[in-house]
Amino acid sequence: MTSSSQPIENMPEDVFYHHSSWPERWSHPSFQKKQEWVNHLWYRESGRYASSFLHRNISEDFPWGFIIYRTIYTPESDELWPAVLSKFTRYIHYEIDCQCDVVDDRMPEQLVHESHQDVIISDKKWDGASVDQIRENFLSYLVTTPRGLEFTNPRFKGCLVIDAPALESLLHAPEPENWQFGMQRPFVGMVDAQYVEGQRWMPTGYWGYIRVELGHLWFLYLQLTWDDLHELVLPAGEFIPVYNEDLGSAQDEEGNPQSVLRNRGGRRT
Repeated sequence: MTSSSQPIENMPEDVFYHHSSWPERWSHPSFQKKQEWVNHLWYRESGRYASSFLHRNISEDFPWGFIIYRTIYTPESDELWPAVLSKFTRYIHYEIDCQCDVVDDRMPEQLVHESHQDVIISDKKWDGASVDQIRENFLSYLVTTPRGLEFTNPRFKGCLVIDAPALESLLHAPEPENWQFGMQRPFVGMVDAQYVEGQRWMPTGYWGYIRVELGHLWFLYLQLTWDDLHELVLPAGEFIPVYNEDLGSAQDEEGNPQSVLRNRGGRRT
């Protein structure tokens, strides 16, 4: 966090989050002069998702994004991986734009687009890795990261997993602008970093692993600013709970939809 002796408009690049896999540190001139945002009308639009997100988060929370583990490694997946990852990113950015009907000043959405940067863990040693193995490695990383185990940054509350079913769902999904109601959405897995088996605050039947439908990842990131992952899904017994905002559903291992009791409220903003 910036000290009082260091004006926010002159923040050095090392204030921002950095991962060792990135070739260079992320920086952005607008984020180094955040104090100027108060001069814009959009900064006070608390009901606008992008504005609220930029207002609430401190400099250390940027760039925002997910840590993603790839757990399928075949000759075919090696060839498809760049295209699949690109489509994953397009879904996130399309969702950001869809949640704003303002046409005049798109600056906050543009800043959210430009401050998105995921961490990709792609190494064949993770081929077929289990949820427990991924969680153990993720927690080991968080120990070394400032504020990692505080779980105040959505990036650190859980990590995404692209396994064989997730890769297939992305591969066969339409482009986000072509998705229509009634179509099954592509999805990714998500490991809950805060899950501890047997702890009383964990819901019965919740195992610390969910799936997230694309088209809802950006809003999930917003919700994780104030909620924990286990609060956002319904336990699904033998199936895998699926996050899709307030709808509630589940899947089997292969990604086939399954029925689950619906009990979710509306969006919080």
